[in-house]
Amino acid sequence: MPIPQPDPFVKLVDHRMPDGSRLFIEFPIRHPWSLIHSHLATLDELTITRFVTDDITEGWLDFTFLHHEFTVHDPLDSYLVFVKAPACDIFIQLEILEHLRNLPLPSPPSSAA
Repeated sequence: MPIPQPDPFVKLVDHRMPDGSRLFIEFPIRHPWSLIHSHLATLDELTITRFVTDDITEGWLDFTFLHHEFTVHDPLDSYLVFVKAPACDIFIQLEILEHLRNLPLPSPPSSAA
């Protein structure tokens, strides 16, 4: 069995939002919300507090991790991860980043014979 490799498309960014939150992770939509939800739920001390999606246009997933509040949203072609308190320790953010980088890589589309 091959060793899983981290997803290089899950990247750390630093954009401050008008509401004071910080966008700190961005990655392309290559996984369904159900997988994002179940994968995040496996991180110790992470609690999902709200999850809403219509599975067509967009979704929202709120969670707490180590006493901080986070949101995942997919407004266009990427999942965006925000932390409510921009002063959240970078090591907490990096732990979430590394966890998301370990999402299973999508399988290549199969060709029809």
